[in-house]
Amino acid sequence: AFFESLNNSEAVPLATYNPLAARDYAYQWYNSFNTASYPNLEANWGDCTNFVSQCLKAGGYTFRDNWYVYKKNNVYPRPENSTQLDYSWTLAQPKSPWISLDEFCGYWYPRVRKYQWSKQTYQTRHDEIYSMDIGIGDVVILCSGVSGVMTFGKHAMIITAYDSAGKDFKLSGHTNPRKDYAL
Repeated sequence: AFFESLNNSEAVPLATYNPLAARDYAYQWYNSFNTASYPNLEANWGDCTNFVSQCLKAGGYTFRDNWYVYKKNNVYPRPENSTQLDYSWTLAQPKSPWISLDEFCGYWYPRVRKYQWSKQTYQTRHDEIYSMDIGIGDVVILCSGVSGVMTFGKHAMIITAYDSAGKDFKLSGHTNPRKDYAL
């Protein structure tokens, strides 16, 4: 698992990010889509990064640089290809960190404190990791890799709750709708 502690970013002061507002947004929309403001990308691309970006925005992060999405019209709330996406939405080109996990990681990694553990390390040290400065509103990027070296992100979710008895984080996200899913 790869953790990003977004609420400790030097680029965005802590006072501007409300992790509980991000969590509340995740709870409201984990099983549906806010197409009044954002595209539903589950048809072709998967919606995990789009959903995490929405949660961060709801928590107080503002559109910046190339991390943004703007609605042009209501024609394609659930675009099925790039042409439809471009017709109804404005995103950074050619790949947007709002919706692309690789671009999201490339955009946020230099701006935040991050932690990286293999699945085995997390399983054996989860109680120690649980006590670190990681919490609600932080983003979890699940990665694949070899010998402890991350190769690329596979899925993004947001921490929405704690399992204090099991010393684990609970995650919410899209593509497969999840609410308080154990890490």
